[in-house]
Amino acid sequence: MFWQYFPIFQFIYNSDTLIRYWLMKYTFAALLLCCFSITASAQSDTLIRFFDYLYREVPEKGSVYSALTIIQKMDDGNSMVQDFYLKSGKIMRRSYFTDADLQNRIGPYEVFYENGKRKIKGIFNKNTPNGIWREWDDEGHLTDSVFYNMDGHMTGTRIQWHSNGNVSDSTVYAQDGSGRGESFEWYSPGKLRGRGEKINDRKYGKWTYYQRSGIISSEETYNLDSLISIRCYDEKGNPSSKDCVAEVDADFPGGLKAWQQYIAKRIHANADDLLKKSANGTAIVLFIIDTTGKVIDARLETKTNSYLDEFALRTINNSPRWIPARQHNITVKAYRRQPITFQAEE
Repeated sequence: MFWQYFPIFQFIYNSDTLIRYWLMKYTFAALLLCCFSITASAQSDTLIRFFDYLYREVPEKGSVYSALTIIQKMDDGNSMVQDFYLKSGKIMRRSYFTDADLQNRIGPYEVFYENGKRKIKGIFNKNTPNGIWREWDDEGHLTDSVFYNMDGHMTGTRIQWHSNGNVSDSTVYAQDGSGRGESFEWYSPGKLRGRGEKINDRKYGKWTYYQRSGIISSEETYNLDSLISIRCYDEKGNPSSKDCVAEVDADFPGGLKAWQQYIAKRIHANADDLLKKSANGTAIVLFIIDTTGKVIDARLETKTNSYLDEFALRTINNSPRWIPARQHNITVKAYRRQPITFQAEE
């Protein structure tokens, strides 16, 4: 499951009823830093960092997460690095490094969702994954399990699951440590979606994909995840060049700018109520765009102000239809995360 993260959308309403909106830059409260100061005082280093959705450090602009990082020197000479979500103060990630530049990981590695549930758990050996690694969704359902040998190559069977518990992907890797394996992808009801070969979890050679009816949808050739060629088929299994793509993301009609304008209009139309309810804060909504382009399963990731939460959910649920995502010449669901901020200027 892949969630695309939109930048935080902020709407500010001041006393002169001038409306301004922009992508919000992260700030942190003095109270939060105060809460951390007692812990941080005994540490070797404390800093603010920014991350993308894969928890890779990036510049502040375009980042998804902001974190307070505390680096503690251990008795064995390694460093324990703990990242805390800047807004909530909850643990985001805990990892260990052998070097001062924080490039070489060793030992336990854990990542957590902002709701406190574990996302990833595994072990690094000389900066490569080792042993059993597992991943969960934000509701605690196991979504991925794989075993790495001492060289960091996947061996045995890797299994990934849909949120309903059905298998989504399964790959049987060779025991010789080559990283090669035969891989299968499955629709949620258990029907075959695609099959081919992987090398260290990257697609290689010929892959064949099927429609939900079982009819072929595309034949694709890869070189370590890079698409070399694709041949598409229509609903009857006849060769077709129409909309023949391996992957295209869901899109709001008119693009990102039109999506931002839609949210802005909704906030403007409800500004008086938001002011009366003192609905200051940020509501973060997770939602899915289904295969027809309809928004479904909208839910709150965090709860701040009850009226703002209600408004944000209503805004997302009332969204016009999107242009659905396509993978392997098949329409698929797309996952989104949309923060909405309302702040009344004093």
